[in-house]
Amino acid sequence: MSFVETMKEKARQNIKTILLPESEDVRVIQAAADVEEEGFAKAVLIGNEENVKQIALDKIKIDKSLDAELK
Repeated sequence: MSFVETMKEKARQNIKTILLPESEDVRVIQAAADVEEEGFAKAVLIGNEENVKQIALDKIKIDKSLDAELK
């Protein structure tokens, strides 16, 4: 198991919340979706909710289980 995988496994055992202020950057939205999908943290995007939703729905493939949280 790689170092990164070891750290992710430890994080899954003690879930924390990550606040991400640059929420209109596609890379940040994708990272938040990846973190949620992998289940090692909760990601909270800080910013204009409607803008974030629009960017996420237009630009990023989001796991359907996360789609309900965007609506």
